Amino acid sequence: MSSFFRRHEKALAIGSIICIFLGVIRCIGEPFRLYHSFHTPPTWNETWPYLLGGAVAACGLFVQTLLLLGQKYRWIGIVAIVTVAGMIVVKTMYLD
Repeated sequence: MSSFFRRHEKALAIGSIICIFLGVIRCIGEPFRLYHSFHTPPTWNETWPYLLGGAVAACGLFVQTLLLLGQKYRWIGIVAIVTVAGMIVVKTMYLD
């Protein structure tokens, strides 16, 4: 690994945690956006993919937080990539 990543691996790990946290916020907040955009309550079929993606992101965030406490900074990036891939899989499963 290059010296840049060795010097900044903790900052990069925290940055990836923040990105996944923002993904959790977005996934969980999406049903509220749907409600305010169309002024009708969204159906369960419309909100299910967002809540499932939020659950995947929340699980990834939990694992990243545990790894941060254990100071395993390189693994945090790997978990972030796997979490984003899982969210993409959920999105493609429920594409219309």
